[in-house]
Amino acid sequence: MAVSPAFKQAHDEEEQAAIKEGLKTEGVWWKAAFPALCDISGTGLQLVAMNFMSQSVFVMLRGGSPVIIAILTVVFLKRVLLRSQILGLSCVVVGVTVVGINTFIYSDTSKNPNLVVGVICCFLSMFGSGVQGIVEEKILRVNHIHPLKLVGFEGFFGLMFNVIVLVITSFIPCDVNNVQACNINGMMEDVPGAIKGIFGHGILFMWVILSMVSLGLTNYFAMTVTKVASALTRVVLSITILVIIWAYNLIFNGEIFYVLQFVGFMILIVGNLIYQKIIKIPGIDKANVKVSAKGSKAVKSFGHAGPVDPVPHLLVEEDPEDTHTDDSALMNNTTHNY
Repeated sequence: MAVSPAFKQAHDEEEQAAIKEGLKTEGVWWKAAFPALCDISGTGLQLVAMNFMSQSVFVMLRGGSPVIIAILTVVFLKRVLLRSQILGLSCVVVGVTVVGINTFIYSDTSKNPNLVVGVICCFLSMFGSGVQGIVEEKILRVNHIHPLKLVGFEGFFGLMFNVIVLVITSFIPCDVNNVQACNINGMMEDVPGAIKGIFGHGILFMWVILSMVSLGLTNYFAMTVTKVASALTRVVLSITILVIIWAYNLIFNGEIFYVLQFVGFMILIVGNLIYQKIIKIPGIDKANVKVSAKGSKAVKSFGHAGPVDPVPHLLVEEDPEDTHTDDSALMNNTTHNY
């Protein structure tokens, strides 16, 4: 396939600019293997958890993801959190705890013996997703690569890992009477049965295609936010989906409304709003140090060869009322070799 001279020239110029900024331009593709492994681990645990509890409870518990990301960010990326961010994340912890307590109070464990396993898998999946986000941010900060390209590499490795896992689990026997954890063929996975079911039902096939498109776009936009902002900002923004899923389940799936669950959910949402500075508490932060795209070498060379760069300054805010501290020092903490 021929490449236009203008495209090649733009690509070469940007690559040279990236080299001058100290970014790596070669041997980046293989680094997507580890976040892909984290992704498949986290996603697999999520699917197990969703199979053992209601959808709304699952997404509410997953609302604690920012806390895991925050801990990993401070430990591995040496980033400093503001007091308002710590307060917001503390509210998230309280909210998730309340939702979890409500789940055990009103759930009949005799009818759902796998509930405890589901909760454990839910929290373990947060660590998988958290490590994935941190590694992706590390890769994007010190390498010259477009987020969409990194998504493609992760998809390639993810496909290989999935094939390996499916082959192995297709030969692992399980209790066929446990319909939540076993297939009708008595094995943990039934690939031929799944393929037959997908292609034998038009509506199911349509939803599979829509899910592929949706997840592809979600991964791209999430990776872009990770590059121009941070992994923590990415996961906090994703919390907004909680409102939609919870409301949908109440209206269309006939889920029971619990006051305690609602209280925990509201605390969780308020915590996220405080973290995002949508709710501002005067005087809580001595200096407004914004972790944004400003000061990131990787954002200056965004990793694309097109004439227009649509998003690198999307999340950079200027608030004249606040006292700014140059965040390049903070960003430089993330530019160690990966």
